[in-house]
This record gives sequence, structure tokens and C-alpha cells, in this order.
Amino acid sequence: MELRRLRIEAGLSQRRASILLDRSPSSISHLENGLCEIRPRELDFILRQCNQPEGAFKEAMLELARDGRKKGWWRSYTGVLSPEHMDFISLEDDARHIRTYETLIIPGLLQTPMYAQAVFRDATPSIARGALKVRLARQSVIHKPHAPQLDVIISEAALRQMAGGSTTMQGQLDHLITVSERTNVNLRTLPLGIDFHPGLLGPFTMLEIGTVGKLTVVMIEDHRGMSYVEDGDEVRGFARVFTELNSLALDEVDSRTLIQRLRSEI
Repeated sequence: MELRRLRIEAGLSQRRASILLDRSPSSISHLENGLCEIRPRELDFILRQCNQPEGAFKEAMLELARDGRKKGWWRSYTGVLSPEHMDFISLEDDARHIRTYETLIIPGLLQTPMYAQAVFRDATPSIARGALKVRLARQSVIHKPHAPQLDVIISEAALRQMAGGSTTMQGQLDHLITVSERTNVNLRTLPLGIDFHPGLLGPFTMLEIGTVGKLTVVMIEDHRGMSYVEDGDEVRGFARVFTELNSLALDEVDSRTLIQRLRSEI
């Protein structure tokens, strides 16, 4: 995690860092997730880019890189998770503030087991089992001590999608009502019928990470896989979009009322 922070502070994308360090982009992901050790020359390069001091800090970074593979429950799912998914879970686990906008499905952190099973129904049985375990394990992040603030905006269309059938959706909507009462969760719904808005361009998740300064990364997922936005101007653009969506969404009380009404109609 610290390696990622240093890289982003240096203004380096994963692709650019892979070129400069003569590694593949996926190996940069493995480095930042502690799945392989960083070579001394690579750490020297990153520290120089960030104008970081030598000495004790460098030794601490080397120790962190050597011990990184011992940490993170998600590292036991390398057969299920792509490097990009491991990146995302690592960031999510360290986030102080999570903002997510979804258009057609319930966000993973708020899915029930039955709903998640419906999401993974087209995967092979072994992949589906592993993906379900990962999905449910991820949800512990909002229940842990010092849990991050989770701000969620869900399109009404996602609430109306009958994923897994009526029983599954009843349970899912009940769960949303329950979890929306947590003090660290702000759940809002974006009603149908709103004029064109920037959220129509697709879902995204913003993760604010770190205890020193504020590092924000945006994750976008589509049929091609996951991609990340780390450039400051682009990240600020997504922040403006989320703020606009938040202003268009129902407030927490009205959102809960809408979910309850949709639940009663099933």
C-alpha cells in the first residue's frame, strides 16, 4: 500500500512505472500488493522520484516489501482474482472514505449472499464459489473498527432488476434498509425519470486512502475489466460528478422509503 502511495505521489501511472522499471504492468500490481519482493534499484528509483529520504525510511520500505506477502486475506484467492481486482480490494481495505455509484446492480459491499450468487451465475462453479467468498469477505470492511465512511448512490433501475427472483430481491432490499441505518453508511437512490445527467456515463467507485495527505483513486469496471484513474484533474472530475449525482438523488429518508415501497411491490 505504501508503495502505491509513493508511486502515485511521484505522478507515475502503473503503465509508466512498468516502462521505467522494465517490468510488466501486472508485476507492478504484484509489487504493490506484496506478492513479490521489490528490487533495491526499483525502490531507489521510486524514492528518488518522490524526493524521499534515504536511511531508516528506505529500510522500512524494504522490510514492508519483504513482509507484504504475509498480509491481506485476498492473497489466498490468486486463482480467482485478477491483479486489478487484488489492487482494488487492497485499496478498499485501506480506504478511509468510499464513494460508489451503481446503475444496474447493487454495489458489491451491500450484496446479500443470494444476490451475489445470482450475479456470478454464469461463471464456472469453482470460480463462482471463490468469487462469492471474496465478495462476502470484502463486506467486513464496513463493519470493522474505524470503518470507512461509505457513501452510496444506487439508480432506481438497479433496485428494480429482479436478480435471482423475487425471494432474492426481497432479501436484498431488506438488507439495504438495514445497512442504511449504520452510522458510517449514507445510502441514496437516484430515481428514474431524471433528465440527462453525468451518471449515465456509467458506474464508478472513488477510494480515499492513506493517513498522510489524501490520496484518491477512481475505479471503473466494464465488460473489458477494471481500470483506474489516478490523475488529479480526472479524479476531481469524478468527484464533481458524484457531488452532482448526490444533489439529484433522494435524501436518506426518502431513499429508504422508496426501497421499502419497491420491496412491498414484489
